[in-house]
Amino acid sequence: MPHCFVIITNGTPADWGVTIAGASVDFRHHDGTTENDTNNNANLSSGQSTTLRSQNNCVVHQHVVLRVLVDGDTQLFDRQYETPAGRCATENRVVLGPAANITSRTPGQKIEEFLQVSSAEKDDDR
Repeated sequence: MPHCFVIITNGTPADWGVTIAGASVDFRHHDGTTENDTNNNANLSSGQSTTLRSQNNCVVHQHVVLRVLVDGDTQLFDRQYETPAGRCATENRVVLGPAANITSRTPGQKIEEFLQVSSAEKDDDR
């Protein structure tokens, strides 16, 4: 089975000044073992990406945490992704972007009001 890659992208508009300061993924394998890959100094501005990866095979669960900075405020975005039974995750594209129906942001607006995390996971038979 292949390793699992998690590609994290800052998909926010450049003029919003949003930075993904750090990213971490806890991987759980089908045998119950776990591992972590972290980039504490990601500093991803608009359009930039980083890739975190498992070193072992057959990932069945991913716990992704993004540390996001906007206007000097920090917000953690915490998401969990479960792979369907009998399958192994091979890739997950996680994008921090504008929340649905948001085309601009107001200074001082709460981060969770204008940002959202989306993902697209690929998997394979175990």
